[in-house]
Amino acid sequence: MTKHPHLIHQQYRPDIDGIRAIAVLSVVLYHAFPDSLAGGFAGVDVFFVISGYLISTILFASLEKQRFNLIEFYVRRIQRIFPALIAVLSACLIVGWFILVGDEFIQLGKQVSAGAGFVSNFLFWSESGYFDASAETKPLLHLWSLAIEEQFYIVWPLLLATAWRLRINFLWLTVAIALLSMTANVLITTADTVAGFYSPLTRSWELMLGAVLAAINLNKRQTTSLIAHCCSVAGVSLLLAGFILLNQQSTFPGWWALLPTLGTFLIIAAGPQGFFNRTLLVYKPVIWLGLISYPLYLWHWPLLVFAGLIDHDHSKGLRALLVLIAILLAWLTYRFIEKPLRFGRKAVAMRLVLLAIMVGILLSGVLVFSGSVAPRHGDAELKPILDAVGDWQFPGDMVLLDNAIEGIYQAESHNAQTTLFIGDSHTQQYGTEIARIIRNNMTRANSALLVSDGGCPPIPDMLEDHPTHKACKDKRRYGIDQIDNAEVEAVVIGGCWNCYFIEEAKPRTATSKYDFYILDQGQKVFLRDGEGVQLALARLEAFLLEIKAKKPVYLLLDNPMGKDFSPENLFQGNRLTGLTLSDDRAGRIPADMRELQLHNQLIAIAHRAGAGILDPRAGLCTAEGCLRISDDGRPLYSDAGHLRPFAIQQFTGVLADVLIRDHHAD
Repeated sequence: MTKHPHLIHQQYRPDIDGIRAIAVLSVVLYHAFPDSLAGGFAGVDVFFVISGYLISTILFASLEKQRFNLIEFYVRRIQRIFPALIAVLSACLIVGWFILVGDEFIQLGKQVSAGAGFVSNFLFWSESGYFDASAETKPLLHLWSLAIEEQFYIVWPLLLATAWRLRINFLWLTVAIALLSMTANVLITTADTVAGFYSPLTRSWELMLGAVLAAINLNKRQTTSLIAHCCSVAGVSLLLAGFILLNQQSTFPGWWALLPTLGTFLIIAAGPQGFFNRTLLVYKPVIWLGLISYPLYLWHWPLLVFAGLIDHDHSKGLRALLVLIAILLAWLTYRFIEKPLRFGRKAVAMRLVLLAIMVGILLSGVLVFSGSVAPRHGDAELKPILDAVGDWQFPGDMVLLDNAIEGIYQAESHNAQTTLFIGDSHTQQYGTEIARIIRNNMTRANSALLVSDGGCPPIPDMLEDHPTHKACKDKRRYGIDQIDNAEVEAVVIGGCWNCYFIEEAKPRTATSKYDFYILDQGQKVFLRDGEGVQLALARLEAFLLEIKAKKPVYLLLDNPMGKDFSPENLFQGNRLTGLTLSDDRAGRIPADMRELQLHNQLIAIAHRAGAGILDPRAGLCTAEGCLRISDDGRPLYSDAGHLRPFAIQQFTGVLADVLIRDHHAD
């Protein structure tokens, strides 16, 4: 019996493993030492171009020679991708069970299932709200890129096979798709950075860029040495420029992604004879690092995340050790798992086994996510504390306003008049209580309109250029325009004043996350530079005066905040040896003098502007300090800065007067 011809594979190019080494090293350095390589995250984009080139080279050549076999292609992907991924996902489940608590373990289950199903990009896209757990607490966040690659591997062969039957030119098809995706990338990233980052629609052009090169190479003549050298040098230069110029504030991918992707395109196009290709990129240690780049990418991030959860202040020395451990694990994975399963005698039999194991891991993740599997730190006495972690219920019963900008919510009563709330997350946290008060007082209470965005200060002309806050200006403008609405009877202005005027006003460092500023005669005056705080406070006072001239206005002051209020700090012991409830958890936290000073300053501003004052501290704090836990043992906070709905209802009592107005009849 004649065997079906196999897919055609390109001759091995060691310089491409050299490019892989640069890509993985940049990502690992960026994650372990963010200050060392601000644009290191672009290494993922390098991988996209490489994958697009290698896979498309196989597909184009196999179709041209009529040796295309879709089943064989998918089977080879399983052999290439599954072994290392299975090892890492399994290890994460085991380590997660051992050290994670409550909701952390549940979230890990969701991440494992998404990783095993290659939909992590959609998961993290959907979770990218302001109150989702930070990147440093998501052990499998990095699998978003693997998911995009796998989605490409599934769709691209089917599309090419169809194009081959219809006799559509591969090069023109590839260029057309790349241009469409690049256009979507620029348009979508400009409007929604999160969608631009995670969507396969906005990322596929990077893989298609590699595919374009593969299509060009189908019938390309030998490149001259001069052109090869020029491409190699230009490519490395663009790659380095991307690593150096890009940072967290860059609108990425967008146009910026052309630096690493075009750089990679040119390096591959240079061929093995290009200057850097035949020197730096084929240096044996570089090739070795490239060979283990895939398992190294998989291992490094979970190690850093789990270590950070165990030791929040893990030093650079510890992170360096973790990088070395990741390299060791990557080599062990490559040597004893990847190679035997890909090239061993029983490789064919292992394909179904690998698929079955991956399905089992996916189902295990579902069980963990459903709460059917409890972590080691799941004792009943810890449950009230664990339930508090991440207890974010906004918008509760409030509903999204029709035809409004995303994030604008309302709660309607039987009255036409409305109380307008403008603010950020520290205003959003009152959403559940707003809805409850209105629901229980339908004839007496105003309706409510809540216009807010996380990290969006409700002060005109106060901004922050970070992509996370890109929607702030439009949402705030919508809220300000509503002040003149005849149905709006009263206005509440609230925000995380402690964030903007204390935490985000500290002197700038290399790791400062945000950089807020106030526009003064068109010039940016940053809060971190000293003058910005007073200018912003003056603009807040002027804003309150402007509103007061039209209708009643209230200033919602900030609640106490800090790591001592976080439910995660109500434990004692550690995640490795065991956790128990802290003996002093019921004690009050001494007032932060900086917060008190700002608190009094804001009260003075409200008095001068004729604004009413809504003060949550009045019910939370006494001269002895501020509460962090109720008498029945429930933490008042969901994290270090946000109050839980029951705490707002029981301890603040600040909303009734602004929602239930005296002129309403029973």
